[in-house]
Amino acid sequence: MQSTHLARTKLWIVAFAIVYWFLSLFTVEYLHRSYLRDYLAEQQQWFSQKLALIRANIEAKVNADILLADSLATILSFNPDVPYSKWTLLAGQLASKGEYIRSISIAPNDVVALVYPLAGNESVMGLDFRETPAQMPAVLEARMSRQITLDGPITLIQGGIGLIARAPVFADPPTNTQYWGVCSIVIDLDRLINSIRDVDLGEGMTLGIRTLLYPDKRGPIFIGQSSDFDNARAVAQVHLLGATWEIALAEPAELRSWGATNVVRLIGYCVTLFIFLSFLMVSNAYRMARLVSLQDVLTGLPNRRFAMSLLNKLIQAPNGRFTVINVDLNYFKQVNDSFGHAAGDAMLKAVAKRMQSVLRNSDMVARLGGDEFLLILPRLTSPADISHVLMKVRHAACEQPLQMADITLNISISMGAARYPEDGQDITELLHVADKAMYEDKQRIKGER
Repeated sequence: MQSTHLARTKLWIVAFAIVYWFLSLFTVEYLHRSYLRDYLAEQQQWFSQKLALIRANIEAKVNADILLADSLATILSFNPDVPYSKWTLLAGQLASKGEYIRSISIAPNDVVALVYPLAGNESVMGLDFRETPAQMPAVLEARMSRQITLDGPITLIQGGIGLIARAPVFADPPTNTQYWGVCSIVIDLDRLINSIRDVDLGEGMTLGIRTLLYPDKRGPIFIGQSSDFDNARAVAQVHLLGATWEIALAEPAELRSWGATNVVRLIGYCVTLFIFLSFLMVSNAYRMARLVSLQDVLTGLPNRRFAMSLLNKLIQAPNGRFTVINVDLNYFKQVNDSFGHAAGDAMLKAVAKRMQSVLRNSDMVARLGGDEFLLILPRLTSPADISHVLMKVRHAACEQPLQMADITLNISISMGAARYPEDGQDITELLHVADKAMYEDKQRIKGER
């Protein structure tokens, strides 16, 4: 009977634990997703703003250099026959205004005639674009579109890698039907890359840049590597005069802080676990306190309080019928006096265990105190059944003597039964009847000795 109560209590605890962890899991994960959404949005905004500044810086400086080619083309349209002395002065002034200009050249009829500075660019003099397949398509594009084009990154004739801004020159502005030639400004790609890399990207951040040939076709990567685009936290387009680039700001996956993205989970599950463990400790303390208050410490049986509570429930139950049997150990005082309390305790535990072994799971054995026990047998009121139980209990308790070290103790018990509702309408009356029957049994046993 008591084991059923404990099993029911454990079932409630397990059910509570399942519901608690389910609700906690749902709550923590919901809060985690909300936090993660806001955190990632904030991070995305930071990366986008950072990349926007880089893009604006590139567009401003590179476009400023490219526009110098357009300025030179305008000057040449009105004065194509520039003397070398004036060319050197003009090109020098234009170069001083640029950020990344490596060289400036003009090519009447698509053949390079003048270049500034000459030192280091001698190999460019006399270059015929019509015989240079790597550069002629860009020259033709500038001529046909009548606009500035940006070619590159390409390998330069004079060595190195660069970008070439080309502006077509027409001798009849503004109709622009008489093609004169082309002027070119070479942008030093190494200087451009170094200036971009000098920007404080943030710890572990990398930058990738590639040309964008068409909206759905990417060109070669000339700054960074493909992983910069694979791990990109923000991507933007750089719109230059004559070309479009795609830039990506990347953060390697291994640098992303696990703790920063899972802080709600860490705190939430720690708090959840703390609350759950606290509940277990409190419930266990309550269970132990209740167990102590309802259980006999020596035998582990339900005590008088538990037995009285169960009897009240059985009486209040509709159509409740049951039998109580009062059990008392005979000659128990002599055992304590002759062999000590350890022997008496051993006898009490042995009798309790033996009686439990022959009863049903629905029956209960309680220790009322001293050497007195009470058996509660629900739904058993037949005199024949009661006699059978009395016989089984007496046989189980007394058949085998109790062996203790070098002594042997014979066990004798007295029993008295009372039925509800036949023998009494309340607990006091029932126990009185059972106690009276037990006393009569005790007198009978004494008379037989």
